[in-house]
Amino acid sequence: MDWNEIKESIVGDLHSRGLKDTEIRLRALNRIENILQLYYASYIRNPEKLNEIDKEVFKRGISVRKGKALSSAEHGVVNEIYERIAPPLLMPVPRKKPLVEGKYKVCICPNCYTPAKVTEDLWDCKELFCPECGNFMPNPIREEKVLESVGRMVVTGILLGNIAKLFCGLFVLFVILYALWGCRGVTETTGCSWRTIAGVCIPVDSVICNDTASCSIPSEKKITLSTEKGNIPREQREKLLGVWADYFNANGEVLWRIVKKEKGLYALKIGRTGTDEWQVSCELIEAPNGGYTVYEAVESVAEEYYRIETSGGLSVFDRYGYITTYRKISTR
Repeated sequence: MDWNEIKESIVGDLHSRGLKDTEIRLRALNRIENILQLYYASYIRNPEKLNEIDKEVFKRGISVRKGKALSSAEHGVVNEIYERIAPPLLMPVPRKKPLVEGKYKVCICPNCYTPAKVTEDLWDCKELFCPECGNFMPNPIREEKVLESVGRMVVTGILLGNIAKLFCGLFVLFVILYALWGCRGVTETTGCSWRTIAGVCIPVDSVICNDTASCSIPSEKKITLSTEKGNIPREQREKLLGVWADYFNANGEVLWRIVKKEKGLYALKIGRTGTDEWQVSCELIEAPNGGYTVYEAVESVAEEYYRIETSGGLSVFDRYGYITTYRKISTR
């Protein structure tokens, strides 16, 4: 409602009541309107701003501008105005406990620099009225409480952020320590420590180290690793069918061996005496031939195939017939 609507509503209500002192109240309304137009024109332009001021504080301000106390008719007019603008946030709130008598704070008016006592019932008001200069000012006590609340929120946010950073740092440290020391430990049964070689954890006493840069595992030692398929080296997943020597090679003794791989495949590997290095010559598959089980090359261009004799030797054939037999040697 604008001011004209509020005034017309009050005038109409006073005439409808049939009061004897209607004219007295109408003159009081005109006096209040004149004071507002002279000193508080912003409330005429926007009466809703009265919601920001306590009604009793407003009455004291009008009384100062008038130069004396308000009459009962003028008190009634102010009450009628506040009923029209309906200030729910500024209505008196009943208190469960009475205020301590004499509890107040002192603030300085920014307009006339006069100190004034502000009682506890006015601490939460948005604006205060200075009785000396008759001006309204922002409530410094309320603003101080708002700043204290914001400060507590900022401190709490900083504290929570530091706690989160601390937990993140501890988690990263735990991951690093776990990665560094995950493969180190001491077994209760053997008392040997463990280390990693080629991505596999093995006992240190099963490793021969010539220097800090190279380590090897002695062939005569058998190392028991995890039984999970994903952690077993390829050489331990292959089944050795035998090792045979070829004494007819002019460059020295050549060794052949056949190992069974996964998915029904076999590998023919070639090596030499005095070395542990083996190279895959070709892949083989098992096939029947003349009542025997032979091992043929997977690639169609290879013509040779191999047969393990009952005597243990490895016979070599091609499409033209028998070629030779390699002598089986012990692997122990």
